[in-house]
Amino acid sequence: MANEANIRSIEDLITRIKKDYSTWETTTYPWFRGELADTDTPLMPKLYRPRKGKQPHNENLLLQQFRMKAPSLGLMNTPQRDHTDEWLFLAQHVGLPTRLLDWTEGLFIALYFALQHEKPVIWMLDPVELNRLSVPETIEDNSFPLTWFSNSKAPATKNDLSMLANAIDTYNHTGEFHYDIGNMAPNIGNINIRGAWENNNIGTEIPVAIHPTNIHTRMSSQKSCFTIHGKRKESLDSLVRTRTLRKYIIEPKSVMGMQKDLKIMGITHTSAFPDLDSLARDLSEIF
Repeated sequence: MANEANIRSIEDLITRIKKDYSTWETTTYPWFRGELADTDTPLMPKLYRPRKGKQPHNENLLLQQFRMKAPSLGLMNTPQRDHTDEWLFLAQHVGLPTRLLDWTEGLFIALYFALQHEKPVIWMLDPVELNRLSVPETIEDNSFPLTWFSNSKAPATKNDLSMLANAIDTYNHTGEFHYDIGNMAPNIGNINIRGAWENNNIGTEIPVAIHPTNIHTRMSSQKSCFTIHGKRKESLDSLVRTRTLRKYIIEPKSVMGMQKDLKIMGITHTSAFPDLDSLARDLSEIF
């Protein structure tokens, strides 16, 4: 469960975040997410949220149907058929329910999305600390796993490579090879992506933080990054320890003032959604 703080202004938010971040004693840059403060499903992917009067979404059918029908509507910008990680990123970014949860490297981008709600909240995450909960070996600050290969194709960690090199060296000297390639540690950047396409038959217990391939222009403008759930379909807040996560509750009476401050800083709808529709919306609010 994350520690909480009440926020009254942008200056207050920046001060609290800098103070909390300094206590983490890391060089990993934090990620941020803005959402509704009093939701029943905080930090929960859309795929797992309850649907009133309806059955839960069928993840595999959603993804397979999306992959079949999207190419004719994607202006030739859809991924290759076997790039399953990119298909998952694209599906999430256009609104399909997936096991991904949106985060951003930009605090003010997260704040923009948070302030779309009357009762907003900002979350701050140490993504590398989150990933350390899923692997036994050391992960360096600001280091993230790749999403496009599994351990059936390549060793996932430096430790795997070192052990494999030692086994090969032993073989060169003695003619005996003692290493079980099947025991290589799974690549946590890929394993939950595989779970999405393989009916949840594989996955980590704790969600994993990943950097996506930017296959949509909005992903670049929003400085997008994701956490991806594995086998446990619970709120991220309930799955991780305090060190990994912080929560900043923005007082409702401060929302309008903070929205104006963001505009002064140049953060508008066009910043998050760089297209002509957004430009028209921003201009109509000014003139």
